[in-house]
Amino acid sequence: MMRFENKIILITGAARGIGFATAELFAKEGGIVIATDVDSGEVNAAVAQSNTRGLAMEGRTLDVTDPDSWQQVISEVLEKYQRLDILINNAGLNEVATIEETSFLQWKRVMSVNLDGVFHGMQAAIAVMKESGGVIVNVASITADVDHCGRRLSGIDRLRHVESSREPTLQDRRCGLRTTWL
Repeated sequence: MMRFENKIILITGAARGIGFATAELFAKEGGIVIATDVDSGEVNAAVAQSNTRGLAMEGRTLDVTDPDSWQQVISEVLEKYQRLDILINNAGLNEVATIEETSFLQWKRVMSVNLDGVFHGMQAAIAVMKESGGVIVNVASITADVDHCGRRLSGIDRLRHVESSREPTLQDRRCGLRTTWL
């Protein structure tokens, strides 16, 4: 038996990199994977590539910074599958710059994707998972724990993933919901 057989798994930032690799691993283990990304062309190309290798995966466009986008994707998943078992909050930007080199607009963009996106995802998924249980994984980064001489903005927000994963875990465990980070 495959470990994630028939589990409904939504993964953000799944058009490339760690998100795409994660989506393929879950699909290989029998998961029903909904790969999402803000770039519809890239996520559809990634899904098509996986489908040609026999992996069951579907793509959706999702702007993690937009609560309405989350509601749309979650609604589509519920309409088709009636549940969501696992959410992998993977989408993120990696800006390499010092605080002095960073404009406030850059700062807001990174925080909007890397921190607000996780909040919106957790909020949307918890509302659905409280009924049937589930797991939320917030992907952090080694940059959260490694000194890069002040050159990585993503380390600040990814460290926050650790803390933001603790609150819902305590709050919602009694509903069969687990939240963690890696």
